[in-house]
Parts: sequence; structure tokens; C-alpha cells
Amino acid sequence: MYLKRKYYKKYELPEPAAASPAVTVHPVMQKISQMKLDDIIIPILIFLMLTEENPDYITIAALAFIFFA
Repeated sequence: MYLKRKYYKKYELPEPAAASPAVTVHPVMQKISQMKLDDIIIPILIFLMLTEENPDYITIAALAFIFFA
């Protein structure tokens, strides 16, 4: 009797876990969602300046320094 119970116990479904969060938020996405409009404009400017035909790297470096400071 004990062997049968152990055998069937092995194939039973596990108990449901405690309330786990349904959606996990990636840390990068969480940081982006907390950004203000002013914080989003600088990376957009950097991207637009990098896609120009002759990018001004000094201005891009200055904008990057302002953004990460």
C-alpha cells in the first residue's frame, strides 16, 4: 500500500505556487517608463544626429555626457 501511494504521488500535479506576479517587467523597460519627456528627447537627438551624412561627433559626445550625467 505504501509503495502504491508513493508511486502515484510522483505523478500528481504539484500544488499551485503562492501568488506570483503575472507579468515581470524588464528593468530597462521599467526605467524607460519612469523617464520624463526631457529625458527622452536627448537620445532621439543623438540618434538623429548619428544618422546624418556627416555627423558632428563633438556635439553627439556632449549630448551623451548630458544624458548620462
